[in-house]
Amino acid sequence: MPALNIAEIQTNKSNVSVFTTNYSDKLNAYRKDYPAFSFYRLSNNIYAWQNIDTQTSLPSEFKQTQITKDNDALVFKEILEQGIISFFQNKSQEIYRKKYSSTWILKLNKDSKIELAGLSLLPQMEFQIDPLYSTQQGTQVITISVRKTYKPEFTFNDSDFLKNNIDIRNWDRNHNDRLIFSPRNRKRFLESTNQTDKYQEIISNVYSLPNELHEFNRLVNAFKNYVNDIYLPDNLKINDFFFSTLPNLYFKDLSISKPTYYFLNNRTGTGYYNKQIKELKPYSFNNFKSKNIKIALFTPSRNEGSSGTFIKYLEGNLKHNFHADNIKIDLIKFERDSSLEFIKELVNKTDEGGYNLAITVLSQADKKLSIKKSPYFLLKAKLLGRKIPTQQLTIEIIRKIRFQDDLILNAIALNIYSKLGGTAWTIEKDEKDKIEIIIGIGTTINFNKQRIIGFANVFDYKGSYLLGSSSQLCGFNEYASNLEKHLIKTIESQISLRGIEPTDTFRLIFHLSKPASKKYEIKAIENALRNFSEYKIQYAIVHLSYQHNYRLFNEKENIIPRGTFVEIASRQALLHLGQSSKVPILLRIDKRSIYDNEEAMYKDLYAIAKQILYFSHLSFRTFKPANVPVTIKYPQLMSKLSSELMVVDDWDKTNLEIVKNQLWFI
Repeated sequence: MPALNIAEIQTNKSNVSVFTTNYSDKLNAYRKDYPAFSFYRLSNNIYAWQNIDTQTSLPSEFKQTQITKDNDALVFKEILEQGIISFFQNKSQEIYRKKYSSTWILKLNKDSKIELAGLSLLPQMEFQIDPLYSTQQGTQVITISVRKTYKPEFTFNDSDFLKNNIDIRNWDRNHNDRLIFSPRNRKRFLESTNQTDKYQEIISNVYSLPNELHEFNRLVNAFKNYVNDIYLPDNLKINDFFFSTLPNLYFKDLSISKPTYYFLNNRTGTGYYNKQIKELKPYSFNNFKSKNIKIALFTPSRNEGSSGTFIKYLEGNLKHNFHADNIKIDLIKFERDSSLEFIKELVNKTDEGGYNLAITVLSQADKKLSIKKSPYFLLKAKLLGRKIPTQQLTIEIIRKIRFQDDLILNAIALNIYSKLGGTAWTIEKDEKDKIEIIIGIGTTINFNKQRIIGFANVFDYKGSYLLGSSSQLCGFNEYASNLEKHLIKTIESQISLRGIEPTDTFRLIFHLSKPASKKYEIKAIENALRNFSEYKIQYAIVHLSYQHNYRLFNEKENIIPRGTFVEIASRQALLHLGQSSKVPILLRIDKRSIYDNEEAMYKDLYAIAKQILYFSHLSFRTFKPANVPVTIKYPQLMSKLSSELMVVDDWDKTNLEIVKNQLWFI
């Protein structure tokens, strides 16, 4: 049976007497002068309540009022949260709020830490209190989500790293100049100390589904033991931290089935997708059958033998699985030199040969080179300006391929076919009567730690979904204006292409990897829609995130079925997109979305979740469905790679306009 890592905070009553006054700049002074009270700002009001038994009175501007769980859920939740936080603080336990989050972290000093050479994994509890809403019962439910996690900390100081011959000169550090356990530092440290396998084994064990469920039950039972010691105002008491599996009184799990895949002439099949392509032919087969395609494979001379064998395997895979009979791959050798002058020679050979795509074979060591010294980035930058996509492979990966239908080779062939403009499959559209334009907005952090934005479109066509163009990156300063221009251009093209009349209703759906901002997304949408005031346009803004404290478990099995859907509020739901993970994606429909009525928006929560699941099947990076929809993943990939190309000398970002309809970035 599936379960969510939340417990209902059950109280002895649903109403509390508190104090309130209008918001003013005295808030900080109140907190300083009246430490026996907790203060909470909500909109234009300040709420206050006792956090200890005291005879102190608040200033006369505070008036007593009654709040209820159903009508004042945020205040009620805050009262419970502050009571629990104060309980731990009074026990002198170290507790703090996670940065940019509503999650609290408490060190579990009595639990054993995990030791590796130069590294400790410190046990801690992460919990978050939320006012959820049960649409089954039409009532607010205050819950606490609980997890046991481990915080990695280096136990080596700088001298210890030097003693172990580990170069840390360009490692990431915090503002106190201390080494941090960033993803980049983690990779370098584990490789340098030869502990990668050991670390992965430990992480896999402590975060396995059975172990996480065991720790969740243990921590919830600990909370149960605290109920009589948590002080709350107005004789409010916590009766229980109640946990139950799904379905229960308030929440239930539903299953969203995977979409139907369409191949040539909208034929469908069953079984593994790579087998279906082989049997039914790719969706874009007719576009390739009369086209001669040439691919250049650039490889260092020392890797000529392995690369030659790879070419035979790849040509066979593309021919037999993708029915691409007219693809020819030429092996072009080169000699490496530190000046990277050989790049010019490879570009000239690409021009002379009239190639449609270039494969570059490098080594794993090349990935560690800076962008400006990387043959991969230099060659990609030069060839993209000539509308030639590239595929990077390492010789280490090539040597692992043993036969024509190797799983690794299947993914490489799919990448190449897609970069050549091929569409291996498309997927069904569920609600075929609605005209929809879906715009994905993904972000990444570039080398200067600046946030970079990318866009991607998905359109419905003849009852199926197809990926449209992807737009080049922009920084935050140009984000609102660029999004506005992108919207206007996209809407204009769709109105023209589909012959949409002013009397027709159509919908824009935005998939965001960050919460919508009035300064950026809302501003751009409202400005763009002013250009189409004669049309009936609805829009939904959907925020998708894995950065939350919710987890799904299964008490009897070690997997969660893909497509598991749990509605946790009228505009919020959890959707599971991967069997190997217990982390669902959290989707929120922004309340500023414009629909005909509120009911229509609520009904679309399930439909939008289904759409997101479907879009995870549109990824052409591998045959395995992704754990993020292409509307988010593709803009992230594009933004990351685009921002890296900006470092290359003489790179012209307008080159990306040339290949905007190609998946050059996957």
